[in-house]
Amino acid sequence: MPPLSIIIPARNEARNLKRLLPMLRLQGCRRMEIIVVDDGSTDDTARTASERGARVVQAPPLPAGWQGKSWACWNGAQAASGAWYIFLDADTQPEPGFVERIGALLRRQGGWVTLQPYHKAPTFREQWSLFFNIAVLAGSGALCPLPGRRRAFGPCAACWSCDYDSVDGHRAVRGAVLEHLELGERFRQTGREVSGGILADALRFRMYPEGWPELLRGWTKSIAIGAGASHPVYLGLSSVWMAALLGCALQTMAIPGLLAAGEYYAATAAAAGYGVACLSVRLAGRTAGSFRTYTSLFYPLFLLFFFGLFAYALLRSYIVRRVSWKGRSVDVR
Repeated sequence: MPPLSIIIPARNEARNLKRLLPMLRLQGCRRMEIIVVDDGSTDDTARTASERGARVVQAPPLPAGWQGKSWACWNGAQAASGAWYIFLDADTQPEPGFVERIGALLRRQGGWVTLQPYHKAPTFREQWSLFFNIAVLAGSGALCPLPGRRRAFGPCAACWSCDYDSVDGHRAVRGAVLEHLELGERFRQTGREVSGGILADALRFRMYPEGWPELLRGWTKSIAIGAGASHPVYLGLSSVWMAALLGCALQTMAIPGLLAAGEYYAATAAAAGYGVACLSVRLAGRTAGSFRTYTSLFYPLFLLFFFGLFAYALLRSYIVRRVSWKGRSVDVR
């Protein structure tokens, strides 16, 4: 592969950079520069990046009409010298061979190559992210063969620098909240390929490990920002699936009454339906991340949590129209 520039937008990401940057150094790519764009951090982001061999670019104050991540990525690209770019979120965890594998995808497919990291959820608290992760994949249709997919993901994207320049990069989507999704549309409009998927053994992340406040704020922000981004077909299909899951759970609650009334066939059918629902949740959860078997068996609790936080996030999205994340107020209109 020709020279590579890895561009990491970072706002108060010192903790994540301590883990990410050594993992990138283990990729075995000789012609690689790592650029960390410090986007107004108030922690040790810049010093942490510099001490670990990254080149630090200080993003100027955010101009009117720009979103923070697009501004950071744009400034990183202007400082980059590579023939191809990888835009990588600071909380991702690339496994050995990650650069080689995404480079192979770019050589084969061209255009805008994006990856959704596999979610590592080691604690009981993080298991409550189950349906949020499934919704990200289901709403995009990225893993479905039907047409009409919006296949770009946000945490990781790669492209040739010449293609990036030809579509005007992040400047073309400077006001977009879902910048990489919109940039994917820009690539598609100019006749370039856009692809997305999961490489579970190549790129992972651990979302919101610090506690409940971070998890609640993080998913509220993600839902509020992405509420209108799902393709209508896939949004409808995922809604029907979740409604069916809820129906199976409600039917299961009727089993004791059915047995008492001697309705053994109906009780068996209800139990079988719940088993199928648990299996479908298990399969979807395994695709999205390291979600445990008990989250599938007791999925109604996790589903109700999803519905409750989703309703709150929609309130923030369509009535309040603003969410707060990393010290910034984000307009989600």
